[in-house]
Amino acid sequence: MNRESQENPELWNITEKFNKAFSERVCLAPSEWQERCHGGIVKAHTVSKSGSLRRISRKGHVYSKVRNLDVGTFTEKGMNKPVLQGINQASTFTGFCAKHDNDIFRPLEVKNFVGTPEQCFLVGYRAIARELYFKIGADRFVPTIKSVDKGREFVDQLMIQNFIQEYELGVRVGIRDLRHYKSIYDSILTEQHFEAVRGYVIEFAEPPPVMCSGAIFPDRDFNGVKLQDLGELPSMLDQMSFSSFFGGEYGVVVFNWLAEHGRACQKLIDSLKLIPNDSVIHALLNFFFAYCENILIAPDWWDGLNDGPKKDLAKWGSLLPGMMEIPLEDIFNRDDTLHTQLTVVNRYEIPN
Repeated sequence: MNRESQENPELWNITEKFNKAFSERVCLAPSEWQERCHGGIVKAHTVSKSGSLRRISRKGHVYSKVRNLDVGTFTEKGMNKPVLQGINQASTFTGFCAKHDNDIFRPLEVKNFVGTPEQCFLVGYRAIARELYFKIGADRFVPTIKSVDKGREFVDQLMIQNFIQEYELGVRVGIRDLRHYKSIYDSILTEQHFEAVRGYVIEFAEPPPVMCSGAIFPDRDFNGVKLQDLGELPSMLDQMSFSSFFGGEYGVVVFNWLAEHGRACQKLIDSLKLIPNDSVIHALLNFFFAYCENILIAPDWWDGLNDGPKKDLAKWGSLLPGMMEIPLEDIFNRDDTLHTQLTVVNRYEIPN
């Protein structure tokens, strides 16, 4: 009542609450290990700084889709433009203590990626931990965004609150499912049962120009065929993670899922296998921009794109995850405009 006469919240106040919601310091190691936390909470990289980001950086910077509310990151058309960010800060989150960040992910940091089940699992574990961390942050921020309709007309209030209600429901269902999968991954880690993991790896002769780490509930394959209904909220959806990085010898893209919860994931990979080597990088790049906000982009590659692809890629990444579904057939059945060539060295499943 009388909400249209209330004062609209200041941007600085919303930004402050936004930053606080996504900056909790917590260790997401398995609960039975947390009594051994040591060294304080660190800014853990989801994509290795020295091993990967330095390979695509320019003067120590990469383009990133920075998670903030700075209006300077938006064009006049509301498209989210990547911004330059130092590799010390890029892709970090305060989700592990120093001891567990070092101990858990050591097999990824001290060895080349060679596609062992353990390495594949750890790539997925890190992606799921980060996704859960930021989903919880999004849930913390919901009460703040519920206030943005103050000072607006009644019709606008209805539109905003209906949108936020659906968004909140999606976030909380995502947290429910991610907590479920994180508990399974915790058990696999503590018991070292890496055979429960399935994966698909594509190796390139060069580092990929876009590096990322994310986790999704895949709803369509690369041909646009529906895999599962994201609106079936009571059901536990199949979940998969994906990462792109430099593995020490080759550029690597890894898809990861659990064998017992992987029907939709396997179908997605089966459609990816049908894409020939000379165009698979384009499908992957479009996929990353459509489904992952945690992407790091080589400045030389991005600056070399034409305006058309830049606008498309920025548009696909313009909203927070969960706010917009991207029909894959509208992305992949397009003229090839990215002009990116990477040599495929190998493609294989884990276990192979």
